[in-house]
Amino acid sequence: MDLHEQVEYEQACQMLRFQARMRLSVLAFISTVNGSVITICSQRLRALELGDAALSAVTFLLSAVGVLFDYRLVNQMKWYHRRLCSLESRYEMELFTHSYDNHDVPRRHLTGALMMRLFYCAILLFWIVIWIFNLAS
Repeated sequence: MDLHEQVEYEQACQMLRFQARMRLSVLAFISTVNGSVITICSQRLRALELGDAALSAVTFLLSAVGVLFDYRLVNQMKWYHRRLCSLESRYEMELFTHSYDNHDVPRRHLTGALMMRLFYCAILLFWIVIWIFNLAS
């Protein structure tokens, strides 16, 4: 492996680790914000006041941005993973090549990326249901 490919491999590894940490940090932040807003508004969820509705709207937008950010990070991580696998295949390395292989797992199982998107969508759906109940009453 020449110096350029070695540097590229190391940087791709670092970026993949950084993006994985970033995804978990964003998930923790959005979960904390949503939990805080639900706690603040819990007594008035069926009859939100103007401030509560504004707070829930900001939380909804934050969750929507979280979905888009997660989608972007997953796509970037896939690109880095493909690049790492191509470098590894040239030099008979297997650190990342086999880390994402699903040897015994059928494709119909949920992936981590899909689970995170479902979590974000559940949060968005929760706020939509709350707003519908508030508009109906």
